[in-house]
Amino acid sequence: MGKVLDFKKQPEFSRNYKNSIVLNGVNATQIGFNYYCGKDGFPFDKNMAFKYFSMGADLGCPEAAWIIGYLYLTGDIVEQNIKKGISILEKECRKNNMIALAYMSKYYEFGHYVKADTEKAIRYYLKIKMIGDMNI
Repeated sequence: MGKVLDFKKQPEFSRNYKNSIVLNGVNATQIGFNYYCGKDGFPFDKNMAFKYFSMGADLGCPEAAWIIGYLYLTGDIVEQNIKKGISILEKECRKNNMIALAYMSKYYEFGHYVKADTEKAIRYYLKIKMIGDMNI
């Protein structure tokens, strides 16, 4: 289910939410976005953004997981670690995370962060199409 946030212990939420919310992967990720963009009453704070993106990923949100991988690739918020970023995105690809698949297919096609590998890029593009066709 998630964990309940206690606003007395985490006052950053008191101006945005009435009582308490159950923190799940999706709303932890949204809170991360709010910090990352400094919107909806949240201060711009990349460290808090990373904290909540990490919580979202730990709570099973696929969007948060690819964001963490991307942040490691780019070195935004955290120290750049291409190996770790690729590892996270590859793991998400095995879980059929469409966004991770889209990024990795482009990376392999054009050789960004990884050695160009047309066959791998095509496999990822085909997997995206297959998953997309299943959702129609």
